[in-house]
Amino acid sequence: MVGLMQMQQQVQQQLLQTQPQQGRGEQCEHRSSIAEFKRLAPPAFQGTTEPLEADNWLTEMEKAFAVLRCRDDEKLLFASYMLQGEAFNWWQMLEHKFEHDGEPLTWDKFRKAFYDKYFPRSVRTQKEQEFIHLKQRGMTVAEYEAKFTELAKFVPKLVEDEQDRVHKFEMGLKTEIRKL
Repeated sequence: MVGLMQMQQQVQQQLLQTQPQQGRGEQCEHRSSIAEFKRLAPPAFQGTTEPLEADNWLTEMEKAFAVLRCRDDEKLLFASYMLQGEAFNWWQMLEHKFEHDGEPLTWDKFRKAFYDKYFPRSVRTQKEQEFIHLKQRGMTVAEYEAKFTELAKFVPKLVEDEQDRVHKFEMGLKTEIRKL
């Protein structure tokens, strides 16, 4: 009986330690589990020569991270878990490089290395140019808007101000629509 009571007290103590400390200005640090992450059904990534696939994969990862409110170390762990084949081999080399250099690998460094490998600067520049020269031409307004939104993510500095974004959108519309 005494042993059972002691066990119960230990369990209660552990629960208290893992719950937020209300009223003290402290917050419990949430750690996401791989099970929670996998429930979101994030896509695996095997490597690709199609840069937009790589960009889409990273976008999907970041959506899952936002839902789970992942910390940097969790992002690295979960993203590397979803790498397969050639992409996993690349990850191992990247991780080894940072370990060898004695430099901590952060999520931002991972993103930069990932983009350099799978979404090279030349392709990003091409997408920026495509956005800059985007015109409605034979597209419907809905198709033009979808293409505008798709390309705008490659030039965030050009569209961060709503007024600039609206102006760029309007200037790409067909003249007869713009006059309306």
